[in-house]
Amino acid sequence: MPPASTENYERYRAMEIYKAALEGALADRSMDIEESKALSNLRATLNLSEADHHLLERDIRATMEKAAI
Repeated sequence: MPPASTENYERYRAMEIYKAALEGALADRSMDIEESKALSNLRATLNLSEADHHLLERDIRATMEKAAI
């Protein structure tokens, strides 16, 4: 369930939106320069950090590895 406060909810939604975009970019298990640029722009728009990106990327890749087993 999403957080109750507006600020927390906005961050939650930003992370969910970015996660969906990142999953799409990583669907083929790699990311080209255009995908990287688009994600960087989205990250800036959503006010997310590189640390947020790396956290989500790590989680997505771990999930992909588990699914491949």
